[in-house]
Amino acid sequence: MASDDRPSNPRAPGDGRGVHDLGGTTAFGVAFGPIDPHDHATSLYEKRVDAMLMLLIHPDREIFTIDALRRAVEDMPQPVYDSVSYYDKWAVGIRNLLIERGIVTRAEVEARMAMIASALRAKGQSVSAEALS
Repeated sequence: MASDDRPSNPRAPGDGRGVHDLGGTTAFGVAFGPIDPHDHATSLYEKRVDAMLMLLIHPDREIFTIDALRRAVEDMPQPVYDSVSYYDKWAVGIRNLLIERGIVTRAEVEARMAMIASALRAKGQSVSAEALS
């Protein structure tokens, strides 16, 4: 199991910042755009990710802590971190922590994702390769 106090992935170009540390920057060749401070309608997917997190960090079971999730999110490679949404970061972090903690194996996750992708394709829906990684 990985330590929860290890440093996160550095952002390129290297100025000592982690991939998550974007405060006050406009550099790095990524156009993040302005932050929209207004609330938005929460999608079913976002509600499900939030519910899953609440169940996993609940004190009655505490599969992991919110701090461990933060570390898992900050450990993402920069291209992944920069290209996925807020709740996708949570979902990837949850997946990685469940694998790291031995709750599920990577093979089990990949097999389930392949089964879901197959079912969606059978219904005529497209599934990107990125969604399976």
